[in-house]
Amino acid sequence: MNGTYTVNPNGGDYATIGAAISALEFHGVSGPVIINIASGVYPEALEIEPIQWATDYKTITFRSATGSAADVIIAPTTSSMSNGSAAIFVNGADHIRFEYVTVDALVNGIYYTGDVVGLRFKGCIIQGDPSANTWGIASFLSSSSTDLRIEECVFSACFQAISAVGSSLSIHYDTIIRNNAITSTATHARGISAGYVEDLTIEGNTIDLQAPLPTTVYHASGIAVLNGSGVVRVAGNSIIAGTGGYGLSLVNMTIQASAPCLVENNMVRLVNAYTSVRGVRISNMDHLAFRHNTVRCEAGHPALDIGLDVTQSTFTGNILSCPNADAVVTVQAPAGTLIDRNLFEVQGSTVAEYRPHFFSQYTPLTFAAWQALGYDANSIIADPQFLSTTDLHIAPTSPAVGLAPFPATVAVDIDGEPRPGMASDLVEAGADELDECVPMSGTYAIGTGTSAHFANLNAAKNALYQCGISGPVTFSIAPGTYTEYLSFDPEVPGASATNVIRWRGQSGNNTSVEWRPPTGYIPLLSITAVDHMVFENFTLSRTNGQGSTLVTVNNAGAPVCQGLVFRNVRFLGKGNSGLTNHLVSSANADAAASASFEGCTFQNGAVAIKWTGAAGEKLNISQSVATGCRVFGFQLSGMGTGLGVVENTITSNSGLAAAIRMSNCNGSFRVSDNRIDISGTGTGNAVGMELVSCLCTASKRGGVMNNTIISLQRTRSIGIRMVGTTSYVDVWNNSISIQNSNNTGSPLEITSGSNGNNNRINNNIFRADGAYALYNYSGASVGTLRNNVLFTTQADLAYWGGARADLPALQAASSQFVGSQEAEPLFISANSDLHIQATSPAVAAAHAPTSTPGDIDGESRPRPAGTSPDIGADEVDQTAPAGGAKRLDEATNAVRYFPNPVNALLTITTDEPRSTQYRVIDLQGRTALAGRMDLPGVMDLSNVEAGTYLLLIDAEEKAVRIVVQH
Repeated sequence: MNGTYTVNPNGGDYATIGAAISALEFHGVSGPVIINIASGVYPEALEIEPIQWATDYKTITFRSATGSAADVIIAPTTSSMSNGSAAIFVNGADHIRFEYVTVDALVNGIYYTGDVVGLRFKGCIIQGDPSANTWGIASFLSSSSTDLRIEECVFSACFQAISAVGSSLSIHYDTIIRNNAITSTATHARGISAGYVEDLTIEGNTIDLQAPLPTTVYHASGIAVLNGSGVVRVAGNSIIAGTGGYGLSLVNMTIQASAPCLVENNMVRLVNAYTSVRGVRISNMDHLAFRHNTVRCEAGHPALDIGLDVTQSTFTGNILSCPNADAVVTVQAPAGTLIDRNLFEVQGSTVAEYRPHFFSQYTPLTFAAWQALGYDANSIIADPQFLSTTDLHIAPTSPAVGLAPFPATVAVDIDGEPRPGMASDLVEAGADELDECVPMSGTYAIGTGTSAHFANLNAAKNALYQCGISGPVTFSIAPGTYTEYLSFDPEVPGASATNVIRWRGQSGNNTSVEWRPPTGYIPLLSITAVDHMVFENFTLSRTNGQGSTLVTVNNAGAPVCQGLVFRNVRFLGKGNSGLTNHLVSSANADAAASASFEGCTFQNGAVAIKWTGAAGEKLNISQSVATGCRVFGFQLSGMGTGLGVVENTITSNSGLAAAIRMSNCNGSFRVSDNRIDISGTGTGNAVGMELVSCLCTASKRGGVMNNTIISLQRTRSIGIRMVGTTSYVDVWNNSISIQNSNNTGSPLEITSGSNGNNNRINNNIFRADGAYALYNYSGASVGTLRNNVLFTTQADLAYWGGARADLPALQAASSQFVGSQEAEPLFISANSDLHIQATSPAVAAAHAPTSTPGDIDGESRPRPAGTSPDIGADEVDQTAPAGGAKRLDEATNAVRYFPNPVNALLTITTDEPRSTQYRVIDLQGRTALAGRMDLPGVMDLSNVEAGTYLLLIDAEEKAVRIVVQH
């Protein structure tokens, strides 16, 4: 048999459940079998013998066709019970499962025997008879089992709900009893018994055995484990015992130090009990971790009995309440055992009854005397302040708050809530952890270590929203990989310009924390209307999933995102991302919004940042690197005065529509000191910067300044393209070198149909190889152009409404280019390094009133003061000090170095001797050399590759450019 079959007296594959069982026993199985049972009452007792070829894959499942246990009732009569004992008898049959059926047990519910494997019950109801000592699910004649599962079942009125008890020759292996509900008022009723078990989990069960006190002592327990071994965990159970027995009992356990027995997060109430019993009994076992349990005994008896031969164990963070007893704990000299950070409630002065060995008498001890024995040094005696006598959750004012060991030894409480609670370092004693929700302030750790406050990013986020903040908050993220989505909406309560929320990689190295998506296509990070949040020092990665969108920012409506910062963050997309996948995307504009990207890295994806803003909205992109993007580096629209794109490096060898594209950016934006290299083979356009209808004003001029753009080996390379009504933009001191295989590209292109005006295009270097140095399709005026250096390797210099052979022809056609030159600009390298040589015609040739105050390297312009500034992005020192030295810091005259360019040894002199840190970095920000040296001294650059570098010395405010030539 294989597949799904039905049992239905009115027409199905089988009229009775017994008939289906007979067919299974006759035919065997060739695959998984499901027997769907139609709604109704089935007055038959079932016996299941071994079924051929059943395995953990080829299982046999009997279940209600409706999924409701109340719809299928197995209710045998006395005459139908051929086995004489149980409604269902599993006699050696493996891989049998019952799901969502009711067993109305006339005598007993379910027996199993014969070393069964893979027997499972889920969502079933076992209805007993309190007058007949009904057993719910039990092993018959101490049989064994492997992989027994009893989950989400309801047991009512049973004398013994669950009994998984074997013998020394019949062991129960790998047993899980989880999330069951057990109620009974039967005299001497017992909940869960497990004996001779190896690897046992009893978790999340609710047991209520409130019954009249019997006339004789009968030690029945809510949960009893006897002769257990292996991995044993008893956790998160709620037990009410009232039949003269123990709430919880563990006896004769064989446990290894490498896998302690865990008894945690249990709530135990003992009512109507004899004085000879205890809330919890522990005896004859080693390596127990008894922690975060709440035990309340309402009659006059102790909460905890630590009996014979309990050693090498811990009893910490518990609440033991005995308001009507003379002692909380009875103890028999536990060797090597830690008992501490517990809360005791007792009616008198005696806390413990102690005896040093089995044959001695118990001695009552006061709390001080008990502590003198080395126990409970940090424990307290107090009212635990339960919510009520029947609800053992604690009030916010409970003295149990913060009493348990920190960091928490158990991640959640009995209700599954995090421990410690939201926004608190305090760990509560007992099974309940408060959600104090004190507004957060300070530093919180995220990670898997024992000192972490939160296990993951979302747990920390949930705390923010539930508790709010009262001061600056920093989440310190431990190194590792975090696989989760994160969404912020709305604003976090309490966040402000002073109360900033920081998500910070702990090590400061942005490669040590990687944040990846679980599955799917949605953004890793979605931000809507969140203020004053900073992300720094980690990696957002989507290299192993579809799509590349990592972050979306939504500023639609109010409030909007203010003070959003990404600093030293890597954004890694897929190398083959489609054309619409953006690493960072903002789709809605609002003038009140503000965001900043500082020192970030963007790799792959269609666009590094696609930002749709509004005039007045603040967006800063600075000191960042974008590589490998397929369409745009930074695609910005609708921005204005608040836009700054400064000191970034953008590279791509796949041909960008534009490294930086600005459309409808109206206002005094600043795009400066960027290094763009989009060289590579390809037939498409490769544009450094594109300005589309950026309509600024005389009082709010846009600025494109001090940028270097290199685009080589392209069919059509364009440095800066101006489109549409772009007006009142200052294009100053840029250095551009392009190379085309035809003459349709240009370092500066003014497209056809452009009707912008009042632009000032001054002090730039436009160098072209195989193309016009400047291309104005219509020849219409777009403003003032002056003091530019133009050069091309082809015959005609420029195109201004037509080809213009040389500078005089261009000046005649345009009535512009006063103070300009047609000359080779003498870059250090037109293909890789657009710093100029000392003999460049650009030196001291700029129009001073429209020159920038500094160059791309942060050096002052002009150098020295009082001379004429240079054309282009680079400024050279026109008057080197005596001996060929060049000043490192003109403001202090403290450091001088020579020669420059340098072949191998760079001499550095100072006014006063000192020791300093130094770093030599290339123009991509990569460190070529670093260390410590004494000044004055000599720096050996012989192993540094030829090129242009920045030298940084820790006492100086500015980096200086050095040229290494071998």
